[in-house]
Amino acid sequence: MAYQPTTWQDGHPPALEAQNLNKIEQGIKDAHDMMHDHEQATGGTHGIPPGESFESTAGAQARADAARDQAIAAALEAVRHGGPTADRPTDPELFESYFDTDLGHPIWWNGTQWVDAMGQTV
Repeated sequence: MAYQPTTWQDGHPPALEAQNLNKIEQGIKDAHDMMHDHEQATGGTHGIPPGESFESTAGAQARADAARDQAIAAALEAVRHGGPTADRPTDPELFESYFDTDLGHPIWWNGTQWVDAMGQTV
């Protein structure tokens, strides 16, 4: 059942009485029990593995973020690879792409020569 919050207003129902307060207490207990069950099932506290702290988990996340950012930067550098015909890479890797600004379109190294999208030597 979805949670339906109660809007409490002075002098208006629902009354602030034991029955309503007990419902609030039961909701808090249910949430606590659900978190406890989750911790028991995952073996940690709030998803943090046993033996680790929030700080160590955050440090690992920061290192993962830095590695991701470095990989993205390298990929962007490869994508931005281009320039005039005279500046084509002299030792390209197989299927390396290059945007030849003199030709006005991308070309690829097929292992022996630079070719355009139609496979024509350029």
